Amino acid sequence: MKAVLRFDGGSRGNPGPSACAYKIDYEEKVKIKGKHLGIETNNFAEWMGLVSGLEDIVSSEDTKNINLEIIADSELVVRQVLGIYKVKSPKLAPLHMRAMNLLSKFKSYKIRHETRKHNKECDFKVNEILDSLQ
Repeated sequence: MKAVLRFDGGSRGNPGPSACAYKIDYEEKVKIKGKHLGIETNNFAEWMGLVSGLEDIVSSEDTKNINLEIIADSELVVRQVLGIYKVKSPKLAPLHMRAMNLLSKFKSYKIRHETRKHNKECDFKVNEILDSLQ
C-alpha cells in the first residue's frame, strides 16, 4: 500500500504561538489534522508536523506494508531526515530521533521538498489554528 504524508508547521513570532498540521493520503481515504503547540519555534512546529503525522499512521495502520512518500515545504526537516544536515538543537534532536524510529517501521519511505504552494491544505490548517487563538 502507498501512503503520502504532507505536513507543515508554523509560529507567529519565533518563538511564538505555534501549530502543526498533516495530511495523509491513503489509497482509499484522506485524513487532515492539526494542533496548537503553545509557544514554540517554527522549526519545532515543522518537526511536530512530521512526527504527529507519522504517529497517526503508525497507530492506525500496519506500516510493514506501507511505502510512504513524505512531502514537505521545510527544506531543513527534509535535509535533516536525509542526514544532509545535522540536528544540533537540543530541542529538535529528540523529535528527529522519534521520527527516524517511526520511519524504521515502514516497508519503505522517501522524503522530498516542495514549495509551500504545493502544500496549501496543511498551510491553511496551521493558519486556521493560529487565527483561532486571536
